[in-house]
Amino acid sequence: MANKTIPELTAGSAVGAADLFEASQSAASVKITAAQLLTYVSANLDATLVAVAGVTFAANKGLYATGADAFATYDLTAGGRAMGGVAGTADTFPYFSASDTVTLASITAAGRALLDDADAAAQRATLGVNPSRIDPTNPTITVDEFEFASTETGEIGEMGWGFTNGTFNLVNPESGHPGTCRRASTAVAATVASVFPGGGGATPTHRFDQIDEQVWIIKPVTADTDYDLRFGWSSDFTSATASNGVYFEKLTTDTNWFGVSRTAGSQTRTDLGVAFAASWFKLRMRRIDAATVGFSINGGSEITLTSTIPPATNVLLFGFHIIPQSANARSVDVDWYGHRLVAQSR
Repeated sequence: MANKTIPELTAGSAVGAADLFEASQSAASVKITAAQLLTYVSANLDATLVAVAGVTFAANKGLYATGADAFATYDLTAGGRAMGGVAGTADTFPYFSASDTVTLASITAAGRALLDDADAAAQRATLGVNPSRIDPTNPTITVDEFEFASTETGEIGEMGWGFTNGTFNLVNPESGHPGTCRRASTAVAATVASVFPGGGGATPTHRFDQIDEQVWIIKPVTADTDYDLRFGWSSDFTSATASNGVYFEKLTTDTNWFGVSRTAGSQTRTDLGVAFAASWFKLRMRRIDAATVGFSINGGSEITLTSTIPPATNVLLFGFHIIPQSANARSVDVDWYGHRLVAQSR
C-alpha cells in the first residue's frame, strides 16, 4: 500500500511500516508512539466509541452514560444481573422468589388498576366501595368476647347465653385470651350441660341456608376421656342426640376431634386429625354450599362433608354442650364465639 498517507487510509487499508513515513525517510528513522497513534485515531473516529474505549472495566460492573459522550461504570450485583436476565411477557411482573433469583408472576388489569391508585380513597373508588353506603345488615356478624358472666342463666357473656345443669362463671384470663368463662357440668353421669342463646336450648334461631360460618375459641379444662362435647349448630342442645345439626364432636371413645353432619337422625362423621387435649382450640365450621360443610381447627386444613347435610330450610340454633359419662364434673373454658350469616334481602 505505497504512497498512502494516514488521512487517506480507509477501513479496508492495511497499514505497514512503509505507510507511516515519507518516501525520503527510512523506516528506521520514523517512530510513532502509541499515544500519538491514539491521538490521531481519537480525532478521526466516532466520539462515543472513543469515550467507551476510555472506560476502565472491572468484574461485576455495568456501563452507563453520565452525559454526552461521557461514560462511567456502576456495580452490577447478582440480583441486578438476575433481574436483567428475565424475559418479560405480557401481564407479568418480576419478583425475587429466592436470593438472587427472579421469577415472573401474573398481574391482571384489575390488579394494575388498584396498584396505580394514589391513596386508599382512590383504591376504594376503584373497588366500588363507599364507606358511607355500607349496609350493616349484610352480612350479619355476631360475636361474644365472654367478658361478663354470673351464676344466672340468661346472663352469660354479652349475648346473655342460657344454660342448663352445672355452672357458668368468669375465670381469670390467660395470655391472649381476655374475657374467659368456664362452663362446668354436674357430677351426674349422662346429664346434659347445655349452652344456647337466650330463647332456650331447643329454640331455633336460623335456617341452615342463612348460615355462612361459625367460630369457637375454647379450651377443655381436662383431657379426660369420660365426657362428650359438641360445638356448632343443632336442633336441640339439651339432647345428646339431636335430629339435625352440624358440629364438632368429641366422644368418650375419641382421641381426636370429629366433624359431624346430621339430618333426620342420620349422620356422617369424620376424623378431623387433631388430637383432643386440655389446650386452646379454634374451631371453625363453614356452610360452603347447599351440599357441603367444612371443618378446620387452629387454622389447619379444611375437611369437608357432603353427606347427610341438613336441608336449606332446616331450622337450627347455635351453642354447645358437655355430657359427663362418669360421676365427675367436666369443664370447658370459652374465650370467644362468632358467626356470620350470608347476605339477606331484608
